[in-house]
Formats: sequence, structure tokens, C-alpha cells
Amino acid sequence: WLGRMFRWSEWLDQWAMLDVFLIGFGIGYERVAPFLPIEVGTGGWCVVGLAFLSMLTRATLERREIWRRIGPNVESLDLDQEYIGCGHCGMPIAAHQEGQACPRCAAKVWRYKPQSTMRTMAFALAGFFCYPFAYLYPMEYNYQIGKMEGYTIMTGVMKLIDAHFLLFAAIIFMASIVIPFLKLFSLSWFFISVRTHSVKQLRLKTAIYRLIKTIGRWSHVDVFTVTVFLPLMHLSGLLAVYVGDALPAFLAVVVLTMIATEFFDPRALWAAYLMEPHE
Repeated sequence: WLGRMFRWSEWLDQWAMLDVFLIGFGIGYERVAPFLPIEVGTGGWCVVGLAFLSMLTRATLERREIWRRIGPNVESLDLDQEYIGCGHCGMPIAAHQEGQACPRCAAKVWRYKPQSTMRTMAFALAGFFCYPFAYLYPMEYNYQIGKMEGYTIMTGVMKLIDAHFLLFAAIIFMASIVIPFLKLFSLSWFFISVRTHSVKQLRLKTAIYRLIKTIGRWSHVDVFTVTVFLPLMHLSGLLAVYVGDALPAFLAVVVLTMIATEFFDPRALWAAYLMEPHE
């Protein structure tokens, strides 16, 4: 059971985003503090500490050593036997056992994930559909003394620049604008490459896949920013902040691209290359 639980913990780690929440908390706090006398309490500092410890744990964890200690391990390989590496723990499995559960992490072992490319593109297309709504419509509405004003993501970035919060503006711009576009563009590039059996720039594509899988979760920082300060900004008849129409669409883009990246099998990029004869 230990291998199965560690596999699930690795998957859940992508969705446990305390470190991302911490950045959103900082941005939200800076936006609220000039208007309201607030301070971070004991629970808030505990969350900050937990977020830092989570980042430290992720940075120092040697997952290959954990898998070796969980076992079982393959001591030697038969040179006459073809093997498939488990996509989760890396354990080599005999090719004739494809589709069976890995003895170490209990995940099904496939040479290539079944229908992974089509599933990836389906979720990417759904993300493309939500993408324009996320950026053309307001992310939030600010009500101040009878006047309602909407702010898009780009407007929010400009407001942070005007307030001289350049670091936070750069974070929001990268996380909310650059990263979602990079993920959608990259996933489309991967899909076209697999369908056309392209063997060009395979190392670059693999590196980009690893990059977008790692940084994709940081696009939630804008959502967390709104989550932190929106409940506080309500002064009856004077000031209020409401969720805009773009927030559900933006959240959909982030979640859909994360699922699409999870579905994609980077080994499919190399399938055409492996079928070609090489000296």
C-alpha cells in the first residue's frame, strides 16, 4: 500500500498549492492594507510557515530514493527481454505485461498512455474556448461611493505598476497571462508533432513539457489574490469588491490546462524517432 499512497501523494502535490496561495496572499494583503487596518494573526503566520516548509520539502525530496526504499527493485535486466518503464515510479516491467499493475506503485504500465494525445487536445481546446472570456471580461468589479468599475487581468497589472508594486505586477503578468498562453501553445505544438510524426526539436519539446507541468499551478495566484482580499473589501454603501465574469473562465483555463498536461504522455513525442533506424 505504501507505493500506492506515495504515488497519490505526488499527484495531490500538484493541487496542494500553499506556496502559490502564499504569493496570492501577499499580493492581496498589499492591496487591502492601504484601505483597512488589518494585520496577520497567529493562524496566518502558521500558514506562511507551512507554505515555506512545503516548498522546502518539495525542493529537497529525492523521489527516486523513496521509490528504491519502498521497493521491490529490479536488480538485473535480461538483455534479451524488452522492458517498459512505469510512468510513475520508473520501475522496468517486461513488455508482455503491458497494461498490468506496476508491482511497486500499482499504476497500470503502458508503453504509451491510451488515447492520451486526443484527451490532451480535448482539454486544450476547452481551454482555448475559455481563454478569450478570461481576458476580455473583468476579473473583478470595484464599487466606490456609487460608482462601479470593472478590472480585467491586464488592468490589474497596470494598477500594481501605478502603485509601484513592480514585483507583484511581474508575478501576475507571468502567472496569469504568459503561463496560460505558453501551456496552450505548447500543448497544441505537441499534438501536431505527434499527429505528423515529427522528430524535430524533441529535446526542446520534452524540456518545455517538464516546464509547463512544473509552473502550471502558479497560474492560480491571481485567483488566490481575489480570494484573499475580496471578503474584506465590503464597507456598506462606500466600498465593495465583487467577482467578475472573467474569474470562472480564467479558473477553467488554468484547471483544464493542468488536466491536459497531466493526460499528455511525453513518450509519444519520441514514438516516431524510436521507429526510425539509428546507428
